[in-house]
Amino acid sequence: MSRLTNRFLRQCWVVRVRVAIVGRDPDLRMAAARAFDAAPADWQVRLFEDVPEGAHAVVVCPDVDSHGILFDPSQPAAAFEEVEARLACGHEGRSIHVAGTGGGVGTTSVAIHLAAALGRTSSTCLIELDPNRAMADRLGLDPSDARWEEIDDGSDGLGRAAVPIGGFRVLTRPEVVADGTCKCVLEAAINTFALTIIDAGAFSPSCVHQPSLLVMPPSLPGARRARAFLDERPDEVWGVVSNRLGPGSETTRAMIERNLGRRLLSELPCTPGLRDAEDEGRILSTPWSRWLQKITRLAALVSG
Repeated sequence: MSRLTNRFLRQCWVVRVRVAIVGRDPDLRMAAARAFDAAPADWQVRLFEDVPEGAHAVVVCPDVDSHGILFDPSQPAAAFEEVEARLACGHEGRSIHVAGTGGGVGTTSVAIHLAAALGRTSSTCLIELDPNRAMADRLGLDPSDARWEEIDDGSDGLGRAAVPIGGFRVLTRPEVVADGTCKCVLEAAINTFALTIIDAGAFSPSCVHQPSLLVMPPSLPGARRARAFLDERPDEVWGVVSNRLGPGSETTRAMIERNLGRRLLSELPCTPGLRDAEDEGRILSTPWSRWLQKITRLAALVSG
């Protein structure tokens, strides 16, 4: 594996807890970071000058006026102990954000089958954030089944709203989404299920959650678009998946990776069975499908 692929696996699939240390003074920030040297390997501790979104715990230095766990330089271990205590009080699942370089690249199909593979061994929820709202039709569901208004911070409302599909649960996107609803739904799912898969369709910066998969078409223009997208986000770790690469084109994986500027995390081949399943509103289940076998390997990386 390349160094980038190893970095992706290490920082994405293994990260369970994200801790943000916020401070303006570099020395204070580093002192707070050293207090977390004993943190478990699946904790990601990062330094910020302002409070970021998406952190499971925020530790603030004395020079920052913000909510969070206060870091006391005279008792540095206290902040680490407070984070441990708070995390021990509740369940925290993992989330995987699946986005695409554009419409029609197969983002929804990848998200659906990834959720189906993960649902065999872990409690899994698939949430649709894509405003195009294609998932209900893709799975043969009634669009009115999207009952996000029933979801609150607890698991009861989520259990009523999430539709069971082949071993996992699905929350399709309603036509109208009120401000703040997406965050509430995501938090409820992450606190209820071991794994939450987020189908975002074409990438939307406002709703990204790490770790992330970027699905791209098997073409050189697609690789160049993906590279431009990734170059704009040097601090984020994305795994890139090429979908439907195979016969019918002279484009090879090596050519795509050369234009992409990095190794692909996974290469999903062409398969007629997938198009048939999409047309019929069902999940591909043919065990000898090479496409499905690759999805299963991708799911193993997520759950490993």
